[in-house]
Amino acid sequence: LGQVLDTYLVVPVPAGMWLIDQHVAHERILYEQVLEAGERGGRTPSQELLVPMPITLSPALAALVEEHREFLDTLGFAVEAFGPRDWVVRAVPASLRGPSPRRLTALLEELGGLLEDGGPTLVERAAAAIACRGAIKAGEPLAPEAMRHLVRSLASVANPFACPHGRPIILQLDRREIERRFGRT
Repeated sequence: LGQVLDTYLVVPVPAGMWLIDQHVAHERILYEQVLEAGERGGRTPSQELLVPMPITLSPALAALVEEHREFLDTLGFAVEAFGPRDWVVRAVPASLRGPSPRRLTALLEELGGLLEDGGPTLVERAAAAIACRGAIKAGEPLAPEAMRHLVRSLASVANPFACPHGRPIILQLDRREIERRFGRT
């Protein structure tokens, strides 16, 4: 039906209505797309930058990026060393919107922390970080077609009820709750 507070989508359902948090819904969709690409043994879809973006990393992060370039490539990044701490980013995951040197450095720092920890959930945690950074933000107005596309895409994911961090995506208000709130019961 529309959007409330530029954050929640209002969707009528037979039992009442749903409020869908647009950020966590989009985050879940992007998360599953990144995981699916990894499960197929492929590379997360990426977008080449029209102008390669130079970034400067801390020595520790530069060493991690160098050590894990192949893993970063599977996540959709194309990075090249340009000096001891300077790197050039040539491509980023397609889900990242409006990459900037500051945003890319912050994401690489987050991924660097995950790489240091390692573990069996590295791919899932990296996918969650990329999805969160790339998802539509709360407070962002959406056109009606974008809202419909988001709801349709959410219907096709394996878990449409929680984001990768465990936050709920959908709040259901059933008919009885709505009627109770209006004093109709």
